[in-house]
Amino acid sequence: MSILLNLDPDVEERLVAEAHRQGVGPEAIAEQIIASSFSSPGRPNSVALQEWDRLADELADLVGPEAPPRTAYAVSRPGIYADHD
Repeated sequence: MSILLNLDPDVEERLVAEAHRQGVGPEAIAEQIIASSFSSPGRPNSVALQEWDRLADELADLVGPEAPPRTAYAVSRPGIYADHD
């Protein structure tokens, strides 16, 4: 099926940028987004996972390499939820 979309320039720019980042065409990104909106319950949403990875990378870039490393305990369940138990 072919679909013609009239995108706002901002949306088009973000679509092209994401396609470039992933090394695919904008059509592939649009297809991923559409397919993910119809994903079955319990099945991971690959676009959501990709977005999570992108946001994690952005956060890492904001913090920078000078941020002190976290201990294994600090990122473990007991370390995160110690004040909730």
